[in-house]
Amino acid sequence: MNEQLLDVTRVHHFYVAVAKHVFTHPKYGIVYVSDPISLKEAETYQLSPLLLYGLTVASLPIRWLTFTSVDKPRAFKDILLDGWRNAKGLRGQPDELIVSRHLAAACPNLIHDMDCIGVRVTVAGAQEKALPASLRVAQNACKGLIADGPTSGIQQLCSLAQMDHDRRFHTHNFDGYSMDVKFRAYRWLSLPPRIPVHLLNSNILDWDNHTDAWLVSWQSSSLPSDLPRYFHTNGSSRGPLGKRKISYAKTVFCTDNYPLSVMRGIYPVPV
Repeated sequence: MNEQLLDVTRVHHFYVAVAKHVFTHPKYGIVYVSDPISLKEAETYQLSPLLLYGLTVASLPIRWLTFTSVDKPRAFKDILLDGWRNAKGLRGQPDELIVSRHLAAACPNLIHDMDCIGVRVTVAGAQEKALPASLRVAQNACKGLIADGPTSGIQQLCSLAQMDHDRRFHTHNFDGYSMDVKFRAYRWLSLPPRIPVHLLNSNILDWDNHTDAWLVSWQSSSLPSDLPRYFHTNGSSRGPLGKRKISYAKTVFCTDNYPLSVMRGIYPVPV
């Protein structure tokens, strides 16, 4: 075994939040929202929010995501064991797990439970920037989990997220990143996996999801003002898209069955 690999401290970020860009709809299944939408406004379009759970390797573009409905959350222990066993890019359980103070408060037993399997839990301080950055990247990555056809439900969305992780692991594709990031990512993926042991009652809900203001902290940021939105099929994706002036348009926005694009002009949407 390469001695340098043995010196690597394995650190994961663990985060949970209401998904910002993906919802479920009784007719369309999974719906992708390009512009953030408040939960109150989403409700008027029959959009139901999802919980996003994620693990990211600290300082590297390697992550694993999964989802549940808000009214059927999974235990944190169950999520962690699932990711460490099935997401090969994570290389099993880490030495250290960094979580937010809100997540730690919602699950008081997490530190003890993780200590039982040799994982040290660190609660991020108020000045921590890397953990929130991992969550922001994960939220935006949800928009890329698009199937070749309509995504029917949460289970298929979870499968898409797993396939996205597996593809990145097998191809080692880190295009667009610096040589330093690529080197550290390749080094990480060369680590031997650490498969975690079983934890008793790992599938029993172990956190309080009723004090949920921290799960939707992104709503406190500046969201687009209330504008007409409607469902639009754009290739394989579906979503309520904001009506915009041309000067602020992006190719994914549409109005009156026309997408608006500053660079590409205006043309009919195939229905």
